[in-house]
Amino acid sequence: MQNTRPIVLPLFAALSVLVIGLVPISSLAGSARQFTVTALLAFLSSGGVVALAWTRQQNRQHRFGPANSVTFLRAVLVCWIAGTIGQAGSDWASWFIVAIGTTALVLDGVDGWIARKYRCVSEFGARFDQEIDALLILL
Repeated sequence: MQNTRPIVLPLFAALSVLVIGLVPISSLAGSARQFTVTALLAFLSSGGVVALAWTRQQNRQHRFGPANSVTFLRAVLVCWIAGTIGQAGSDWASWFIVAIGTTALVLDGVDGWIARKYRCVSEFGARFDQEIDALLILL
């Protein structure tokens, strides 16, 4: 249980960013309820998997690290894109996907740079980054 503590703050920070962003974004959505529910479910499932993976890792790190926090922000962006599922015919969804997807791709380079600069490269972080990339490609 001692190893779960470092991930709690980044997890709640990412959830807060997700929820705060849902307010203005859902006002643009054709089906605001569908967008909100889909984005929240995507985040809760991906965030749960990340928290579980963090607690089960072999190398017991004590910090979640700044690069992993940036990757968590990318996870939030990907969950917002997931919220647009079923709304692909609308103009707002198309532009939203392009804008948020581009931001997520730019942040993909930023998190690697941060990991190398601050020497917080880890096996967990590399896998976390790859899985968020895969989820973005899937969506």
